[in-house]
Amino acid sequence: MTSAFLLLVLAWALTAFWSDALHRRLPNALVAGGWALAAVAWTWPPAGLPVSSPAGGLAGAALGMGLLLPGWLAGKLGAGDVKLLGACGALLGAAKLPAVLLATALLAGAWALAWLLARVVGRRHAGTWGWLDALHDQSRRGLPLGSAIALAFLWAYVGEPLMGWQLPV
Repeated sequence: MTSAFLLLVLAWALTAFWSDALHRRLPNALVAGGWALAAVAWTWPPAGLPVSSPAGGLAGAALGMGLLLPGWLAGKLGAGDVKLLGACGALLGAAKLPAVLLATALLAGAWALAWLLARVVGRRHAGTWGWLDALHDQSRRGLPLGSAIALAFLWAYVGEPLMGWQLPV
């Protein structure tokens, strides 16, 4: 059960990453998949992986969604970002969510710096940099925060418990 569940969680998070990175969309069905994984984990906790209780998962979901809700209400974030962090909170629980938020902020900041570099370099060397050109073309469509959330979630779910990668939170 543990290996199969881990593969499902990895597939879900990587799909969320690519969906937001490439299309700037996090479909409701994809986010619902995260909630379904949380329900499975609450019912049959996989050994060796971080699993919250149903109450802890609901608290994590409420915390995650509550923190991003003002950004959505102000029109600065997509609803998919809010719902994705809620699903991540449902899987991890409220205790691990601050680390996910810190890692998300660091990843989003790095992504924003890469976009800034793509804009500066892209103006001077249009068509010659490959991946920088791709970043430059997409920079007008906004920062894919859902991609940063998905990677931060993977770090907290897989990297920290299984590989010992930790942020001092």
